[in-house]
Amino acid sequence: MSQKKVDEYKKFKKNRRKNIKKEVFRERLGKATVILILCAIVAGCGIAGGVSAYNTRQKKLASLPSFDTTQFVLSDYAGIQNTEENTAGEAESEAETDRETSEETGSDSGTGESVPESAKEATAQG
Repeated sequence: MSQKKVDEYKKFKKNRRKNIKKEVFRERLGKATVILILCAIVAGCGIAGGVSAYNTRQKKLASLPSFDTTQFVLSDYAGIQNTEENTAGEAESEAETDRETSEETGSDSGTGESVPESAKEATAQG
């Protein structure tokens, strides 16, 4: 062997432990990098699949009928569904019922027309 090769071999033997540690470190670093990249890919696919499944479930739930108390499934037979018209209509109907009751009791204007029938019969007989 030439002197140059002998010197390199002696230097390699002298630093053998350091060189082995460097090689092991590089191998472990490479393996850790590959594992982290694979984990990132798997996590990305999992998140994308989870979001896709969540969106699909939300679309399915939105297409199902809702049985909340605020939603009327049947048609409005009683006329109570539209609240804006009901408030105005209720005020008018209350005023009409008040007028009708006041006409029946005779407290409207005090004329003879609003006297109950039984009082008219009593005055006619007596």
